[in-house]
Amino acid sequence: MESPKRRMAFKKLKGRCIAELLPLGCTLHLLASPQTEANHKVSQAASNCLRTKVAFRTKAVVYYTEILRNSYVQLQQTACLALKCLKAMESVEQEVELWWSSDEDLRSAVRETVLSYAFNTIVPDKLIINLEALDLNPALCNWVLDFLTCRPRW
Repeated sequence: MESPKRRMAFKKLKGRCIAELLPLGCTLHLLASPQTEANHKVSQAASNCLRTKVAFRTKAVVYYTEILRNSYVQLQQTACLALKCLKAMESVEQEVELWWSSDEDLRSAVRETVLSYAFNTIVPDKLIINLEALDLNPALCNWVLDFLTCRPRW
């Protein structure tokens, strides 16, 4: 929690009914911003909050997907991680466009998000075809394929 302003905003949200929050941009931004916090407990709490607020998932996915088009890298990174929490497979095309960003933190967030979708929702063979199309190292692609096909599915 970097600033007193953010702390105050979180206090205002605490105890409110989700229907009262009407997923406004400022609410969604506030829930996404802690995703990049160094303090793991803060980022985990924000992730849990995003996951449990099913009532506004559709608006949240649209909002965060739009942010991916923003030129501010920090916003793109937090939006990407928020979409990961929401398991928003529908935004994967916009996320992959950021794969070649010059910012390592953003690329890392995109990789983490896109690969998180793969574990139980994407057929491993199709994922490997897409990863190879991105000119990833063949050894890495084979490792991912082995990992996904040699593990229990739940």
